[in-house]
Amino acid sequence: MNFHGQSVPTELLAVGSELTVGLRQDTNTLWLRRELQALHVRVVRVTSLPDQVGVIADEIGAACSRSSLVILTGGLGPTEDDRTLEALAAGLGRRRRVHPQARAWLEAALPGRRRDVGQALLRQVRLPVGARPLRNRRGTAPGLLLETGRSLLVALPGVPDEMRGLWRDEVLPELAVRLPAAARTRGRMVVGGLRESEVDGRVAPVCLRLGVDLTILAGGGVVELHLEGEEKAMGSALQELRILLADDLVSSTGASLEETVLAAARSRGGDLAVAESCTGGRVAARLTSVPGASDVFLGSLVVYSDDMKRRFLGVPEAVLRQHGAVSGQTARAMVEGLRRRTGCRWGVAVTGIAGPHGSRRGKPVGSVWFAAAGPEGVVSSRCRLPGGRERVQDDAAGMALDLLRRSVLSGRSEA
Repeated sequence: MNFHGQSVPTELLAVGSELTVGLRQDTNTLWLRRELQALHVRVVRVTSLPDQVGVIADEIGAACSRSSLVILTGGLGPTEDDRTLEALAAGLGRRRRVHPQARAWLEAALPGRRRDVGQALLRQVRLPVGARPLRNRRGTAPGLLLETGRSLLVALPGVPDEMRGLWRDEVLPELAVRLPAAARTRGRMVVGGLRESEVDGRVAPVCLRLGVDLTILAGGGVVELHLEGEEKAMGSALQELRILLADDLVSSTGASLEETVLAAARSRGGDLAVAESCTGGRVAARLTSVPGASDVFLGSLVVYSDDMKRRFLGVPEAVLRQHGAVSGQTARAMVEGLRRRTGCRWGVAVTGIAGPHGSRRGKPVGSVWFAAAGPEGVVSSRCRLPGGRERVQDDAAGMALDLLRRSVLSGRSEA
C-alpha cells in the first residue's frame, strides 16, 4: 500500500516490561521520532507496553484501526518473554507459520548449528500469515512488514543496534516509495541568552501571522525553535526571525551552541580555554563532544575550591575574601588568570551556587557569574537560574558557552 495525502498519522509501540516498570529507558522511539521527522511524518502517539500478549494484541489492533503507519519495537527474540509475534497474530486475527525465507536467514546466521535450530530460535521466524520478513544482518530475529488494509505495520527488534540497522537497510527504502512527496518543510533555530518566555514573546507572533507551526524547547542554557510550514511561509519566517533575534540567534541551520562556538573561533584563527567552578567540567564536555574540537580548544581547568582558584588561576586572596568565590569580581579574575596560564585567545569562566545548599545573603541557590575575555577585553554577566542542581549546572554551562560565543563574534567588550 502507498500512503495518500500529506498527512501520514503514525504510532510507535515499544514492547518490553523493562520499559513500563522503569528499568530501562525507551531510546528506540526517541530515535525513530527523529528519523520520522526528517521524512515529514507526523507521530501522533507513542505507547510503551508490557510483555503481555493480551495487552500488546489489543493495542496493535487499536493502533492499526486509527493510524496509517504503525511501528513496533521489541519482543521479537527467542526467549519466553518475547511475545510480540504471538500478539501480532492475535491482534490481527491471523495464524502463524514458519516463514521459509526467514528460516533460511536464521540458518545462515548459525552455520555451526544449521541442523540444530531449536524451537526457541524457530519462534523468531514463525510469522503471522501475510507478513514479509526483513533481514536482520546484526542478529537472528527478523523484522517484518505487514499490511492490514488500513495501515502498514512495521515490527523491529528492540536491540538498538539491530533496530537501527534494519530501519536503514530495509524500512527506509520501503517508505521512500510509499510516502507522498513532502509539501511542508522543517527548520531548527537555536537561541542563546534569553528565557523561554522571552523567545516565545518575540517569535510566536511571527509564526502565527505566517501560518508556521512552532515548538519551543528550552534546556542546557539555550532555547530551540522547531518550525514547520509551507515552503514559502517557512522561508519568510526564517528571514524575519534572523533579523528579529539578531545577536541572540546562535544558529538558523540547526548547528548546536558548541558547534557554533568552535566554528566561530576556527574562522577567526584563534583558540579557546575554559575555567569552571560550579559546572564541574560541563562546558568542556560540551565542547569536546564535537569532533575536531582539538584544533581550537586548548582545555579546561576545573577550580572548585578557593585554594585551586588561587593556585592555578592566580585569583587574589583579597578578591576572594572581600567578594567571595561566587562573585563577578572572582569570575573576571578567573578568566584573566586563565588567559595568562593557557595563552588562549578567548576564554570563559563560570562560578556559582548550584545547590541545594550553599546559599548566603544576597546569593541564593542558582546565582551564577560568568566572565569571558579576549583581545578586546572582558565581558561579564550574572543570572539566577531555577531548578535543581543538575539543571543549574547544565544551564550555566550553556550560558557560559553563549557568552564565549558573543565574545568571539563581537570583537569588542560589552558590559
